[in-house]
Amino acid sequence: KGLEDIGIWNTESGGTSHYTYFGHHASGITVTRQVAMWESLDCIDDKDVYFVYQIQTPETDDNNVESWFGLLHGQTVENAYGARLGYLMLANYIAQTENAVHVDNIKEDDIYVYRHQKPDGSYVAVAYSDETMKTVTLDLGATEAIQADVYGNETSIASKDGKYTFTLGDEPIYINWKGDKFERCTDGNIKSEVSYEVTEQNVAEYVF
Repeated sequence: KGLEDIGIWNTESGGTSHYTYFGHHASGITVTRQVAMWESLDCIDDKDVYFVYQIQTPETDDNNVESWFGLLHGQTVENAYGARLGYLMLANYIAQTENAVHVDNIKEDDIYVYRHQKPDGSYVAVAYSDETMKTVTLDLGATEAIQADVYGNETSIASKDGKYTFTLGDEPIYINWKGDKFERCTDGNIKSEVSYEVTEQNVAEYVF
């Protein structure tokens, strides 16, 4: 395990929005998933320090991948200093998991679900898949829950037996609930789809 009295810092992470890497949307997804995976690593106890490369995106050289990393737009573009999609996605991740402690994971069949416990005893899980539109059914032991997309748009969902079927893609979703279970199962009552909406309310709220 190494030196147990020395913490580990993640000093550089992020995703480029260069056109060869599929643009702004993919860049934001990459940053959010990197943070989610980092916080789920049980093998590292002290991992509170996390750096994203970088705050502002130069956006000046189409031939240089490095010119397209960052959370804010560059100073020479039309939307100078404005939030890029990665900023909104990361800010929502922080809002969804604020003060929550990682508990455990479900990782199988290219599906990733990271569960965190909030101070009030409820849970929030970050879920996504390496494959587009892959379903997973979870027994949460709760008759109601709230699902949020990667931008923070929330939808209330309910299930009489506490089982829910989620359709996952590469874009993370958040599941908030208060229940006594966290298990993968074979069938569920509620089928929940992913969504990709960005609203003015989201943009206004995600300032940190």
